[in-house]
Formats: sequence, structure tokens, C-alpha cells
Amino acid sequence: MFAPFIVICVLLLIGFVLRSRLSILRRFFIPASVVGGFVGLACVQASRYVEPLQAIAGTMADQWRSWPGPLIAVVFAGMLLDRPVTNTTTGGGGRRAVSEGIVVWIIILGQIVLGYTVTATLLAPLFGTPLPFGQLLEVSWAGGFGAAAAWGNIYERMDGLPAARDLAFFFAAAGLLYGTISGIVLVNIAIRMGWTHNKRLTTAATSESAPQTTSADQEGNSTPAAYARVSPSAIDPLAFQLILLALAFATGALLQWSINLAANGIDERQLMSFRARSLVENLPLFLFTLIGGWIVRRLMQAMGVADLIDPLSIRRLTTTAMEVLIVAAVASMRSSALASYGVPSLILMTVGAAWCAITLFWLSRKLLPTDYWLELGAINYGMATATTAQGMVLLRIVDRDRQTGAAADYALAAPMSAPFIGGGVITMMLPAALLHVHVSWIIAAGTISIILLYAIGRMLAKRRAYAPVE
Repeated sequence: MFAPFIVICVLLLIGFVLRSRLSILRRFFIPASVVGGFVGLACVQASRYVEPLQAIAGTMADQWRSWPGPLIAVVFAGMLLDRPVTNTTTGGGGRRAVSEGIVVWIIILGQIVLGYTVTATLLAPLFGTPLPFGQLLEVSWAGGFGAAAAWGNIYERMDGLPAARDLAFFFAAAGLLYGTISGIVLVNIAIRMGWTHNKRLTTAATSESAPQTTSADQEGNSTPAAYARVSPSAIDPLAFQLILLALAFATGALLQWSINLAANGIDERQLMSFRARSLVENLPLFLFTLIGGWIVRRLMQAMGVADLIDPLSIRRLTTTAMEVLIVAAVASMRSSALASYGVPSLILMTVGAAWCAITLFWLSRKLLPTDYWLELGAINYGMATATTAQGMVLLRIVDRDRQTGAAADYALAAPMSAPFIGGGVITMMLPAALLHVHVSWIIAAGTISIILLYAIGRMLAKRRAYAPVE
């Protein structure tokens, strides 16, 4: 753990130096963490050709791959801890969460429908590609490496798709790489079009003096990074805030453990009980740590000591976790392609890329909150092409200080989709469904669901538009 962390810190420093020296990186708002991550990725790949470094780099990359999950949970633990549940998290928050859940369902169902349609009508006739191949967009792009591993195991037992696990991991790695590069490009387009909540980004992007930013990025140096809420003679103020954040994380982890323990007691012989247990087990840790942050704040409010929470300190700590997360996620990317699926993979990923771009610039604008549709859409774009961590990378560019409710809306909407699709129960049931149902029925059901969800989303958007200002 010690050596990989030191290397991550070095990569962050390299990213900072490169960003300060290369104006193009500042012009396109590419964070030092992303730059450092790609430097790390290049080093890991290069080490494959230097025998003494092979094992060291491989072990280090394996450790980095285990970091994003816990680090995302740390970020979400601070979201409802660092501020009262007002404004962006109440008063219409339920409608916004439902709207976000609808958008996620449409994005992922679209990946399923398009994947199966392209495979059945084009790839299978031309290349003899098996039908299960069509689910790779949903499994690996929306689901990520965890879903890819589980889905690959299913097909290893079923023998329905040769090299299912390798293909799933290849799509996940390619999605992470594509999502990083394309996401940064598309977000920069949005900034220059003035679609972000923070209009200062648009001014900076279009200003002739933008690339002349100093190496230290001094535009934020006049703002205090934190305030001392406790006496330094008792405990370091930042250490105290770290303790609160750790309590929020631990509360969420304990809550998840308790619920999973209760779910494991469900009678496995009952099919409905088994499905209920599967739903619970697929809830992500970050959802529980979000609730954990809320619980800690509420307890401190009840005891009359909520003023000891310093929002700026909590945000600095969670932002630091995000920086480490980004470097680790990018530097540890991996891919292994099978030559026989090269062309079908390229075709399917091209279709998936087009769909994700449409959902970012068209669907998000139609259904998500008008004041931060781009920020929330950016998280969804990262989720749909790679991982939630990648979505947070894009959010870091357009909403560095989390001034909008995008991240909170995303977290609150997660229970509506995470247990079911993009690595959930439906994802793992589709392989068995293909054995008993013709693929056209799956495509038809998905298409109808998308149409109905879009109609509901439009009604919610109109109701939001005509709602009185709170």
C-alpha cells in the first residue's frame, strides 16, 4: 500500500508540473490528476517490455484497481456531511432524483437495445458474432469491471460466448479510455457553448488570456481552503474533520453490512426472496456512505454541535480522495482484445459512442434540471462509457467545488437503477433469457420501456418548469 501511494503522489506532481507548463492542458481544463493518470498508464504499459519492472508494475496496477470503489464512497460520504440538507437536496429533490433515475434507465436500456439490434441484424450475419455479444455495451461500459467479471463467469458456465470474460474486460478498458478522452472533449465543447452552471468557465475558455494562467493556477489562491472549527491546542482542526468524514464512511459501511447480513438470512428456496436479496446485495457502497454522512450531520445537529463541521475542510478532503481516485483509475486501465472480434467490437463501440453523445447533449437537456443538466449529464456520460468514477472526473472539470446538486442527485437516484441494470439483476438474467426468448422480444420490450420512460420524464420536466420558485 505504501509504495503504490507514493507513486500516485509522484504522478500527481508530474501531472501538476505538466499542466503548469503546457497551456493546451489549461485551455482544455484537463486536471493534473488526469494528466498524471495517463503518464502512469504509459509507464505501466512500457514496463511490460522491461523484465525487471514487469512484476512490480503489474502488482502496483492491481492494487490501484481496488482503490476507486472505496474512494468514491469517501467522496459521497462528505456530500451530505458538509452541508445541511437544503436547496439542492430538498424541495423537488424527489422529482429530480426520479428524473435522473429515468435518464439512467434510458441510457442503459438504449445500450441493450442498440447492442442486440446491431448484433442480430449486422454483426451476426456478416461476422457470425454470437448474440450475447450485443450485451457487452451494457455489461462493460455501464457495468464496469465488476459486472464484466460476473457476466464473464456466467458465460463461462453456459459456454454461449467464447472468451466472454476477455471480451468483457476489453470493452470495460476500452470504455474507460474512450470515456476519459471523449468526455473531456465533449465537456470542453459544452463549456465553450455556455451550457455549464459555472459561467466563469465559459469566460475563461473563450478569453484570449486563458492560456496565460500562472503555473500555480492562482485564480483560487485568494479563497481560504478551510476554517478551524476546534482549538488547535486540543486537536488539529483538519484531523478533526477527517475523523468526522471517517465516521460518515464507517456509518455507511456498517449500514451496508447490516442490510446484507439481514438479506443473507432470507430463505434461498423462495425465488422472490432470492431476487430481493440480489437487489440488496447490488446496492453500491457509495449510496450507504451518502446516508452515513447525513446520519452523522443529523446526530451532531441533535447534540447542538453541528457548527463543528467545516464544509470547506470536508470538501478539501473529498476532493483529495477524488484526485487520488482519478490517477489510480486511469493509470491502472488494462485491455486484452481478441483478434477475431476486432471489427465487431469497433462497430459496436462506435454505435455505443454515438448513443452516449446523444444522451449527453439531447436527452439530458430534455429531462434533467435546467440549471445543471450538463453537470449531471457528465456524470451519466462517464457512468455509461466507463465507471461512476469517470463520471466524477468529468464533474470535477465543470463543477470543481460541487456548487450544483448534480452529484447528490446522482447518488439519490442510484437505488432506482444500480440493483437492476448496468451490472444488476436484469444484467445477469439476460443470458438465461436469451436461451428461452427470441432476441426480438428483448429488443421490443426495451424499446417500449424507453418510450414510456421518456414520456414520464418529459411530464416531470414540465411540472418542474412550472413549479413555483422555492
